[in-house]
Amino acid sequence: MPYLDNTALQPYPLVRILLCVRRFAVALATLTTKGQVTIPKEIRESLNLRTGDKIEIIVTADRKAVIRPVSKKVDDIFCKLHRPGIKPVPVEDMDAAIKKRMQEKFK
Repeated sequence: MPYLDNTALQPYPLVRILLCVRRFAVALATLTTKGQVTIPKEIRESLNLRTGDKIEIIVTADRKAVIRPVSKKVDDIFCKLHRPGIKPVPVEDMDAAIKKRMQEKFK
């Protein structure tokens, strides 16, 4: 994949979109007549995008488009809250705490 340099910053025809991924890697995608863009395979793989995933497109003040995934799957965040040395809380205790809080809130 080519790397971003000064020549890559030159304006492209309206049917092209410059997608920046990682620090300096770039790929080109073509805008269809229906306004759709197919994200190149290398980009999808580097962002771990799958069919149905949501992406966010941000246009910066200097008219650059940045894409990033916004959806997280359970597999992506599984065990992220685990801290060594802390015992897991049983589901029954969680249910009891929720029930207690709801009773306090809606007296």
